[in-house]
Amino acid sequence: MDALAAKSFGAEGEKSSNGECGAGPMDFSQYGPLQIAYLDGKFAGWFLRTGEGVVTSDGIRPGITMDALKGERQVWEIESTLPGEFEYTTADYGTIMGFAEGGKITSLAAGVTCFFR
Repeated sequence: MDALAAKSFGAEGEKSSNGECGAGPMDFSQYGPLQIAYLDGKFAGWFLRTGEGVVTSDGIRPGITMDALKGERQVWEIESTLPGEFEYTTADYGTIMGFAEGGKITSLAAGVTCFFR
């Protein structure tokens, strides 16, 4: 994953880790707005903030409005200790979670994450 991301972004990613994630210790590689997560040395998920040139395979990206997303996909707002949390069904019937503030999507994520609730 890191080799593909480095090729796409034109630079090596910044490495970090967190030993206190709910799923266990995780390692991360940051490429601009995209963070790739690894658990036990294997790709586990991703987290995407607002930034240039990165969208999901169905064209959803941080920065669009929740109204635009709701016009395209099924969206569930999640009651959580994390404000603005939601989940939507992708074009290929998977699910992606995210966060919104002020009616705009601020980030998206899929797979294993390291959010503290």
